[in-house]
Amino acid sequence: GTDYTNVTQQETMLKGVREMVESYKDEPYILMWVIGNENVYGVANNSQKKPEAFYDLVNRAAKLIHELDPTRPVAIANGDFLFLDIFAEKCPEIDIVGANAYRGEQGFGRHFFQDVQELVDKPVMASEFGCSAYAESYSEDIAMAFQAMYLANNWEDLEANMAGRGVGNSLGGVVFGFLDEWWKANSDLPIEVQKARAEWYAPRSATYKNLQPWTHDKVPQ
Repeated sequence: GTDYTNVTQQETMLKGVREMVESYKDEPYILMWVIGNENVYGVANNSQKKPEAFYDLVNRAAKLIHELDPTRPVAIANGDFLFLDIFAEKCPEIDIVGANAYRGEQGFGRHFFQDVQELVDKPVMASEFGCSAYAESYSEDIAMAFQAMYLANNWEDLEANMAGRGVGNSLGGVVFGFLDEWWKANSDLPIEVQKARAEWYAPRSATYKNLQPWTHDKVPQ
């Protein structure tokens, strides 16, 4: 039960941030610092009830990181754009607006980028997106074709809104389901054995009911 209004817990978390940055800031492979991971969904914390307190702490952490390492940007990995208006008010120290976003096979949509431009006017990163290759009620080859379409369409939106195109604030994204999370469905099997079980629900719809089975020559370019 993380309480973002609790001063002792705040200081403990900021101490952890300090230790992380001081330990790794000299490593050349660090691209940026990312704060949190979907904290705003309120899992084991009170951010749903106290989003202002959460974002206040995020801003303090980002300010601390900038003081310790002024050479790299600081991002947040938000749960989609929940509480984006409060974030805009409370987090001037954040450089990149990251969102774990699963908006479907059609892509992110223009508002994914436009809402951030209008409210925050900072670069956008899809800190998570994607889908697993297995889906309920689909054979493996059809499910993999859906996955390829999903990733291609989402990436197309990220690319179409990079600097000089579309809204112009996209930095790209990180595919989360690339390895299909088969290990999550593996609790009763040896780690070397994959279970062909769905990790997400994909109801049949006219959008992709006519997909053809996957073949390796269909990899999106």
